[in-house]
Amino acid sequence: ITLPKVRDSLKLDRYEVKVPPEIAAKAKLPIERMVAIG
Repeated sequence: ITLPKVRDSLKLDRYEVKVPPEIAAKAKLPIERMVAIG
């Protein structure tokens, strides 16, 4: 997983990114902050 691939996945709604639940839980707040800035 790279940032450009994540960006493209969100932008183009083309790819599904699967993240283990424990990582998703830790990443949720930082991702929400990035989206709010964005």
